[in-house]
Amino acid sequence: NFNNPGISKKLLTYRYNTLDYARKRAIEVGFQRGALFPWRTIGGEECSTFFPAGTAQYHINADIVYAIKKYIEVTEDQEFLIEGGSEILFETARLWMELGAFIARKDNRFCINVVTGPDEYTALVDNNFYTNMMARENLYFAYQTAVWMKENSPESFKQLSKKIGLEDEELALWEKAANHMYIPYDRQLGIFPQDDTFLDKPIWDLEKTPADKFPLLLH
Repeated sequence: NFNNPGISKKLLTYRYNTLDYARKRAIEVGFQRGALFPWRTIGGEECSTFFPAGTAQYHINADIVYAIKKYIEVTEDQEFLIEGGSEILFETARLWMELGAFIARKDNRFCINVVTGPDEYTALVDNNFYTNMMARENLYFAYQTAVWMKENSPESFKQLSKKIGLEDEELALWEKAANHMYIPYDRQLGIFPQDDTFLDKPIWDLEKTPADKFPLLLH
């Protein structure tokens, strides 16, 4: 984005061109709407056969949106945002609303459960810190873009809303979910744990572990 925005635009355009595959994937794994971009792909379809370290890495959606956000900030390419980027933002925001929920036992915070973070060390956990933080940014940016388009490109927003069946009530939910996103935090330790289970794991006794038994893929 910063050194060669032209290449960034091509990569993001590729994502837009495969958006229908992402919509199809969301339906395949049980969601009613939204788009789920693949962890591994060639032409847009998910090629990974291992769900815990593949499709469960929902953060990929937010990673793509973050790239769009940075590209727009650097280039001010409003045309791309209106004609392609916004549709990705809205469909990925929808996916988060399908995946997450407001949980009463978490003070009605928006929680995202059974996901795998980018390091893949702990698969299928609740409220992965990175995933929740990025999902919050995804939802905020989608909401902000919708509001901006309503004011600055109302006809384009109207056409896109009609195309994907977008309702104003969805926008309000995106904002609410972003504002109430649950972010794991331990007040006693003063840290943000990686997920809800991270601090409850047993301590590995490395002194009594032979060198050839070190948990190289689990540290």
